[in-house]
Amino acid sequence: MLLPVEGHHLHMVDLGQGTPLVLHSGWVASWGLWLPLVERLQTRWRCVGYDHRGTGASTFPPEAIRAEALVDDLFRVLDALAIEQAVIAGESLGCMVCLGAVLSDPSRFLGLITVGGGPRVPEQRGEAAVADPVDWPIRIAKFVDACLPEPDAAPMHRFAEGTLLPSGPEAAARMSAALAGTAPELEAVAVPTLVIHGDPWSARRRGAGRRRTRTGRHDPRRTARRDRRRRSCTTLDTTGRSRVRDQLMVDADSTRRALARAFARER
Repeated sequence: MLLPVEGHHLHMVDLGQGTPLVLHSGWVASWGLWLPLVERLQTRWRCVGYDHRGTGASTFPPEAIRAEALVDDLFRVLDALAIEQAVIAGESLGCMVCLGAVLSDPSRFLGLITVGGGPRVPEQRGEAAVADPVDWPIRIAKFVDACLPEPDAAPMHRFAEGTLLPSGPEAAARMSAALAGTAPELEAVAVPTLVIHGDPWSARRRGAGRRRTRTGRHDPRRTARRDRRRRSCTTLDTTGRSRVRDQLMVDADSTRRALARAFARER
């Protein structure tokens, strides 16, 4: 369905029944990034996804991408679907939008889930390079490879690229610039929060997550062994305590399974 906003249209989907779960993708990924998870949860949860500005089937031009507007759109989706309270989940840069919404009006949210987010967004660098249309497909391919370096993640690469490529380099540059330097007051979050994250990944530093054999070739087995030792899932609650569960995040699918288990416990 399409929601009219500021002379443009926000594309959203509403699937399943149960407690509302609103999903916000990261950077310039469409709502479809969550589809594998929605397929598992829609029998127990009312899953709401939408293409935020600059992504998917929404019609906003790049210049309409602003940090405050992204947060406002989230509330517009809630209001349009008559959702008084919901659990909200954000991925990557989408975590900042979700945090902004929770800090703005915590009464609208039953809980917050952040997947692969962070405490702040670095200041913007190299926006012109991001906006280069010639290098856009190459940049996305490298970005996906950096985010999914696991040896068994190859089937996910094309799926992930398909959620990112249609947005285009101009929208990507504006999205990065709009949220650059964002640093929410995490201690002010007043709703139950689940944080799912692994170790720092190769999207941040060249060559991270890679191991090579004596012949110089990449050895995925060594990478997998290292990941099984180090990657975990952290849960934060609103009392200020945190704990690390023995829940390994080794491959792309394990992230979806971890989320599904977390939601199942809530039910």
